Amino acid sequence: MNSTTTTDNTEAQYELEGLSIQMGIARYKETLAQSGSGSLPPGQQLIKAALEPMISAIKEWLAATEAGLASRNAGVYYFIQSVDPEVLAWVTANACISSLHAKPSIATVATALASRLEGTINIDAILAENVQLGKKVAKQVAKSNHEANKLVFIRKGATMIDCKFIRWDPSVRTRIGTLLIEMFSQSTGLVIVETVQVNKTTRKTFLRPAESCTRWLEESHARCELLSPLRLPMICRPTNWTNPFNGGYLTKEMRQPLVKTFNKTYLSSLRDWDMPWVYASVNALQDTQWSINMPVYEVMKGLWEAARSEGGIPSRLATPLPSRTWEEGTEPAEAHLHAWKVDAAKTYELNAKLDSKRLQLVQKLWTAEMMIERGNAFHFVYSLDWRGRIYPVAGGLSPQGDDSAKALMHFTKGVELGDDGAYWLAVHGSNSYGVDKVSFEDRILWVQAHEEMILAIAKDPMDCMDWCDADAPFTFLAFCIEYAALQAWVDAGNEQDSFKSYLPIAFDGACNGLQNFSALLLDPIGGQATGLIPGASPADIYSEVARVAQAIIDKDASEGHVVAARWVGKLTRKHTKRNTMTVPYGVSKRGMRDQLFSELSDKGPKERVEDAEYLSACNHAAIGDVVVAARLAMDWLKEASKVAASNGLPVRWTTPSGFLAVQDYREEIGTELDFDVLGKRYRLTINRTGDKLNTRKQALGISPNFVHSLDAAALMRTVLICHNDGITDFAMIHDSYGCHAGHATVLRDNLRAAFVDQYSQPVLEQFRDELLEQLPEELKLLLPPLPPMGTLDLEQVKNSEYFFA
Repeated sequence: MNSTTTTDNTEAQYELEGLSIQMGIARYKETLAQSGSGSLPPGQQLIKAALEPMISAIKEWLAATEAGLASRNAGVYYFIQSVDPEVLAWVTANACISSLHAKPSIATVATALASRLEGTINIDAILAENVQLGKKVAKQVAKSNHEANKLVFIRKGATMIDCKFIRWDPSVRTRIGTLLIEMFSQSTGLVIVETVQVNKTTRKTFLRPAESCTRWLEESHARCELLSPLRLPMICRPTNWTNPFNGGYLTKEMRQPLVKTFNKTYLSSLRDWDMPWVYASVNALQDTQWSINMPVYEVMKGLWEAARSEGGIPSRLATPLPSRTWEEGTEPAEAHLHAWKVDAAKTYELNAKLDSKRLQLVQKLWTAEMMIERGNAFHFVYSLDWRGRIYPVAGGLSPQGDDSAKALMHFTKGVELGDDGAYWLAVHGSNSYGVDKVSFEDRILWVQAHEEMILAIAKDPMDCMDWCDADAPFTFLAFCIEYAALQAWVDAGNEQDSFKSYLPIAFDGACNGLQNFSALLLDPIGGQATGLIPGASPADIYSEVARVAQAIIDKDASEGHVVAARWVGKLTRKHTKRNTMTVPYGVSKRGMRDQLFSELSDKGPKERVEDAEYLSACNHAAIGDVVVAARLAMDWLKEASKVAASNGLPVRWTTPSGFLAVQDYREEIGTELDFDVLGKRYRLTINRTGDKLNTRKQALGISPNFVHSLDAAALMRTVLICHNDGITDFAMIHDSYGCHAGHATVLRDNLRAAFVDQYSQPVLEQFRDELLEQLPEELKLLLPPLPPMGTLDLEQVKNSEYFFA
């Protein structure tokens, strides 16, 4: 592995980093100009600081007015006395701070402020009459990006249950807003209400920041501008990491610590922590050189420029508003107008989502163009979270991005297919189409049966659009092009094994979180369900959970359970997948119910609630039967974290890769606020993070965080073994391991060996022993005994065809 950056493109990289910094500054300034300080960290910090004095001022005013003390604004009391002071304070602070960049008239801010309060009061009224409908309206409003649409959803909800819908007179809005702005100015000193003589007859009142506020915002925004560079791939090799603060980008302004965390004490302790495996694995990933896959890029760009919304490309054209059902010039019936407004609101929201997708696609294409213009060979900087999981430092175009992002890139260096590379290339094609639950042999047969389609796609992907039917359309398109090139190579009289392939070929874990827990306690039942034990076809834990849950349902139905009777013979793997895959990450019974509720959208309101409640209970019981050990391990980890927290200790452990993980959730101290504004919930703590551990978060977080630290360690171990075997290019995504097709067998063997090596050690026992070292004697006795180990023979993993498939 190289120890320093290559010099070929170093000068060009310095120029690119300078450009990245300038683009970051420009982007920050544009956001400030369009949305104001309230949407950026300095403004958010000011809003939070202003809440306490503003809440106190509001409470004092309400109490004084209620007591009958004279006030020229006493008439406003009637309109806002039922609103929580926290809501009044938040809406006012947000409106004032967000508008300071524009020096607005006080009437403009007052009207906008009062309109938000009006909507909040209406939603609260609907909730008071019908909780279920109120929650639905609140959700629609919270997701909406347009103020007019929010009003449509609220009015529709009120009409449905004949709830009183308030609509304040413009003069009332102005009075309410002005009172609150004046109160904000006096209680915080952040803004000044200033009246200016425009001419002899006209005076206007504006809102402007106080001088101290202006100075603070300018300094804070200047710092944030420099902290917001647009981080792009590097066109020279990144600097190797040798400590947590020195690696990656070349310039100081672009660099970030290796581990992303706000815990400065933890970050400092990492400086002296010996973790050579960690640095070596991250540096190996940074060694990987990528290039834009030009044929895929041309198709993607061509579809976008032709405004063709295929293969997941968002439409360039906005969805037109629904046609009006009344003749032009006539007055529509109220019911027709209302229905049109509801449909129009949905269209506006659809277009807002499309805007976001368009922006993401344009960013990918723009980044691709930047790389093409600079030689089309680039690397990614990598960083870790505090659990040791590895992420590329890049947005949009990334090896861990979505289908279009991954398909836009391939390895710069080609590797000959060798003896079995063509086999794995075909498996990859079948996987990307969505034929991935069958044996490898059946996947090969699928490719052979569809060879005519594959070659037709490669020949003219803009005409033969069958690739759009794939689960991962652009990844499948990239495969078709590579497969066609291989066939042309062979047809020209060359040997198949000498064909150079550039595509990353990936192996994905089978519910990897539960794989790790099953190995941790040598659980043969969970191991069978998650592919740790050899089988003739891929293990499908979601189908197995569905089978066990269906048996529970059938039994309940035979005993007269009404809801169960609706589900006899109808439960499928799609009804158990989300519940099962999120178990190792701490999903609760309530969380399972909510997941199912979102999936049962075709049901009526009453049935949907009943079915989600019932099925989540069945799934919870079935998962417990299928992966008993995982639940035992999770319960033990929760209890262990509670014991540590009772002594004020965070949970610290050394992962199998040698990385130091520290789970340290602290309670927020100060005034806690919990309120809703226009359907969106705000949970804030004013002041700062305290010294006391948040016992609840420690217990809830330990299971997902521990298992994530284990899968991260397994990935690092796999990268190092492969690197020692001569593999230099990797496409790694937590539980998806990729390399060249010609190296796929080596990677596959090594990832299984790495997994067995990791869990041949007493991983949970080592975690317990580290925790014991941190506990005083009296608490050591409270630590529960470790759950029992099972009889799984880990060596079987090495022979499991579908462990990662």
